[in-house]
Amino acid sequence: AVWGRMLFGFDWAVWVTIAISAFGGLVVAVVIKFADNILKAFATSFAIVLNCILAYFLFNFRPTMFFVVGACFVIGAVFVYSIYPYRVRSEPRPTTEEMTALKEGTEKEAV
Repeated sequence: AVWGRMLFGFDWAVWVTIAISAFGGLVVAVVIKFADNILKAFATSFAIVLNCILAYFLFNFRPTMFFVVGACFVIGAVFVYSIYPYRVRSEPRPTTEEMTALKEGTEKEAV
């Protein structure tokens, strides 16, 4: 009886919305696991722009000038990031001989 009152009014559209939100959360988790947070932020921003473009054609949505400027910035940032992605600079690992020399040097200093 409690479940019937709590879920009263939930129709198929509500359940589809809940399912899409849950699926979106799982997609975000996968993106963060296999990519980085910057890519996730770009994907979210790009999805908002794409949704608004679709809304323009499907629902007669009229974006403001601020939205158009912001969308251009988002598209430009995604484009620049795809051309010049962030790369972590790594130092070359020391060879075994270098490690042995370092170890012997620290042992001599300790004595």
